[in-house]
Amino acid sequence: MGLLSFFSSRPGTAKPRAPSPKKRVPPAEPRLKEAAPTGRAAPEPARPRATATRPARVEQRTGAQRSSNTERVVGAEGAGKHSEPSAPAVIASENDLAQKIRFERALNKDLDLLPAIASKVCPVLLDNNTVILLCLPEYLDSDEADDVQKLVIQKQQRPMSDPARVVVAVPALLNAIIREHINKETLGSRRKILISPERTAMMGLLEDMLEWGAKHNAADIHINVFDTRPYSEVKFSVGGKYVSVGQFANMPTQQLQELLRVAFMEVKGAAQATFQPLMEQQGRSNHVLKNGNRVMLRWATLAADAGVSVTMRILHLDVDEKGKTFEELGYLPGQEQMMRRARMTNGGAVVLAGIVGSGKSTSLAAKIRGIPAYRKIITLEDPVEYLLRNAIQNTITWVSGVEDPFIEKLKAVKRSAMHDLVIGEIRDLVTGRAFMDLASSGTNLYTTTHTGRAVQIPDRLASDVIGVSRDFLASNGVLKLLVYQALVPRLCDCKHDFEYLVREGGEDSEGQFRGGDYWRSYADRIDRLYGIDALTNVKVRNPDGCSVCQKQGFHELFGLNDRTVVAEMIEPAIDDHALELIRRADNAGLERYYFGRTDLDYTSPDMNGKSAMDCAVYKAYKGELDPREIEPRFKAFETVEIAREIAKRRKA
Repeated sequence: MGLLSFFSSRPGTAKPRAPSPKKRVPPAEPRLKEAAPTGRAAPEPARPRATATRPARVEQRTGAQRSSNTERVVGAEGAGKHSEPSAPAVIASENDLAQKIRFERALNKDLDLLPAIASKVCPVLLDNNTVILLCLPEYLDSDEADDVQKLVIQKQQRPMSDPARVVVAVPALLNAIIREHINKETLGSRRKILISPERTAMMGLLEDMLEWGAKHNAADIHINVFDTRPYSEVKFSVGGKYVSVGQFANMPTQQLQELLRVAFMEVKGAAQATFQPLMEQQGRSNHVLKNGNRVMLRWATLAADAGVSVTMRILHLDVDEKGKTFEELGYLPGQEQMMRRARMTNGGAVVLAGIVGSGKSTSLAAKIRGIPAYRKIITLEDPVEYLLRNAIQNTITWVSGVEDPFIEKLKAVKRSAMHDLVIGEIRDLVTGRAFMDLASSGTNLYTTTHTGRAVQIPDRLASDVIGVSRDFLASNGVLKLLVYQALVPRLCDCKHDFEYLVREGGEDSEGQFRGGDYWRSYADRIDRLYGIDALTNVKVRNPDGCSVCQKQGFHELFGLNDRTVVAEMIEPAIDDHALELIRRADNAGLERYYFGRTDLDYTSPDMNGKSAMDCAVYKAYKGELDPREIEPRFKAFETVEIAREIAKRRKA
């Protein structure tokens, strides 16, 4: 199919043009490869005026006289050419750009175009010495595009390509071009990979890893490249464990390097166009599993000494929108009541904290699903992790060197008359300012951050990295609920009584085998600390597993089945003394105030005054958790006992 056949006329959009008496130049060689027609363009929007100084108009034409993506070019000698109006070509990705445009270099600097103009209409020199305009959709048929095209003719003395203009659907692509992050070399490299037969093999290998991870409920894929070794490794995060898988355990280093180079071509939102093993990069790529379900990989690379380490978080985009309830996640009844109380209080912030992979986003999604349908909910996420039918979800794409997209999105959101706003994570000065702006505005704000305790959340928000004022945090009604949660592996039904360890011995939390005497002493310590008869009430995992837990395929997970939330919650907004401690940055005082009691009943489901570790101990008492799985996520029971003895001596 020829180029003119591809750019077929759109019904009802042909625009009359007076015939030109001037001499026509032969059409330039087409530099766009054939592609499927993209359909009718969107209606022409209002045309914003450029702020740059523009040349005097060569001619004035009405909107009906402009062509949609081919233009009569007026040169220094008055020669021109034109073709019939046609549907505009669309560049939707960097792969499109590499395949369809024979790119030499951007001409924005040659023409002294301001970034405000070049980021909307960017002239590009092609390899046949013609020029094409890459335009955002709303600027394809604009005055700005006309003026840039005339500048090309007047200053460059080069003909326009046929077609003279194409649509770039992704603004970040134009920004990357004018900043020279995308250039002839990067596009050439991408083009070679796209047509290489090795690409299919490498992408197939990544899809195999992804299929395995999805089947076994893996949270992450880890690719660790060792540059000086012949073999490198692929690992997975499954059930909170960092495990190796037979077919991926030892793979040729060169193969993994090539896989990363090829697969990164599909990554969006990265600051660089190609994979750079010597620098940190992040982005996301979309994939479809064999069963048709969509997943997203969230990439984070680390330029380690031995070689690049890449972590890909697996996000399932087609999960059941109903999701799990708070009870199914592991929250106790009293904690659910605190959640409902916070949701029913207008204004202020609910902040969920935890380490990476602690299930914060899952719990936040469960909370949002519980908001009544008569409230308008908007989310700002990086990226969207769970589908929320009752929310208007927005993915924020962060690109280095480009004006912060969060700020622009937030401006629009504040005019959207929402009741509830979800910010995926408070992590920097920009999101910190947004927190202060919204938490006191009457909007219910829900967000997450990374800390190790609920009482550390104010300190995290007030840090230099985020910059929220302590006076603001200590205001009534701002911090209405602070939550810290962790995920602990839950015991399978094939679990043993604790007596099994006393009788048979077993591995401690570090994998070292211990005899019966050690475990009897271990049980006595739990009894002293928490008033729990471990030998009678506590269960431990079956190291041999059963037909249910063996299906996961890892000995490390035998005897375990899924994970449960253990959490601690505080409500500073309704407690003047707690707010004063926050204002004074008395973190130790805040810890003692909320979690300093020693007369607690650890066999009660009432979590008031109890830490997340205390919550885990209660679940161990109920036979849900192995105490050996609690220690690595909090602290050793021996450490708890030593700390209590120090506190007693200090009081004495």
